[in-house]
Amino acid sequence: MKYGSVIGLGLALATAGCGSPARTAAPATTAANPHMPVPPVVVVKPAAHAVVGQTIRLAGTTSAESVTVELVRGGRVLAKRTVRATSRGTFTATLRTTPGAATVEALTAAPPGEVDVPVTVSP
Repeated sequence: MKYGSVIGLGLALATAGCGSPARTAAPATTAANPHMPVPPVVVVKPAAHAVVGQTIRLAGTTSAESVTVELVRGGRVLAKRTVRATSRGTFTATLRTTPGAATVEALTAAPPGEVDVPVTVSP
């Protein structure tokens, strides 16, 4: 009887749709929502307007094979790196610079995409 109640509970949950992927709402930024397609590149870290150190660690996702990340101040590129995405579509990069306001740019060629993230670099 002990096992029968566990099986009965499992069947009740399955029929109620608990934990069913079909009933789980997809985030608005996934391909599951046709009105908001996934952008070619997304910078997850740092956040927009973040105060960062002189060594900036970037992280993000992409549908491209590689991403070029640049640190730009006043129209001048201070640091630049091209990194390959993992098989899961994630990327990381590290850039070093001096204190001041700057913009982190992440660019992809195919599919074309660009994200600009304003940051303040602290001493």
